[in-house]
Amino acid sequence: MSVYILCIDTALSTCSVAIFKDKALIASAKDERINTASEHINMLIQNVCEKANLELKNINAIALAFGPGSYTGLRIGVSIAKGISYTLDIPIIAISTLEIMNYKALELYPKTDFYLPNIDARRDEIYFSLYDDKKNIEINEQPKILDKSFKKIFETEKTFTIFGNATEKIKLFLEENKNSTYIIDFEYNATNIGQLAHQLFIEKTFVDTAYFEPNYIKPFFLHTKKA
Repeated sequence: MSVYILCIDTALSTCSVAIFKDKALIASAKDERINTASEHINMLIQNVCEKANLELKNINAIALAFGPGSYTGLRIGVSIAKGISYTLDIPIIAISTLEIMNYKALELYPKTDFYLPNIDARRDEIYFSLYDDKKNIEINEQPKILDKSFKKIFETEKTFTIFGNATEKIKLFLEENKNSTYIIDFEYNATNIGQLAHQLFIEKTFVDTAYFEPNYIKPFFLHTKKA
C-alpha cells in the first residue's frame, strides 16, 4: 500500500510544501515572499493536494523541518502540522533543518570529506552541524560564535563544503580557507524532505503530537516593550 506524506518547510524566511507518494515527489508549491508563511501556508497545502489529485484526508503523515531556524516560521510550521495531525489522526515526522540541508548537499556535491550546513543566527553567531561523507554526524547541531574554536575545526587537510545562509559570513571569517568550498546560493525546500521522511515513516519514528515543540536550539525569549 502506498504512503502519502505531506512535507512542510517554514523554518527559514520562505515557505514550501510537497506531497510524496512513497519516495516519489508528486506535487510541490512554494512562496518566495519573505515571512509570509502564516498568510499562505494553507493555500499552498490546498494547491499541492489539487496538483496531486489527492484529498487531504488521504495523507498518511506530515513531515516538517522543525528547526533550527526562524522562531516565527518554526512556530507556524509546528502549529499547522499539529492541527492536521489532530484532525486526521495521523503522525508527525520531525526532521532537523540542518539534516535536510545536508541530505540535498550530499547529492549535489559528492566529492568532499565534510559537510557543514549552516543557518544565520545574526551578529557573529550561526547554527551549524558537521557531517562526514557517509552522513555520520561529526558535530551535533549547535549555536556557535565565530571564534578561534570554530577555526580549529578547519585545521586539517580534509576538505569541507560549507552551505547555508550564513556561508558568506563564515567565508569572511575563515578568510577563504583553502580546503573549503563555499556554496553561497544554496537553497533547499520541502521537496528535499520526502525521502528522509519516508524512511522514518517505515521505522515509525514519530513525535508525540501533544508535547512536540520546535527545535529552537537556544531558549526563545519574547521581548515586550515597557510601558
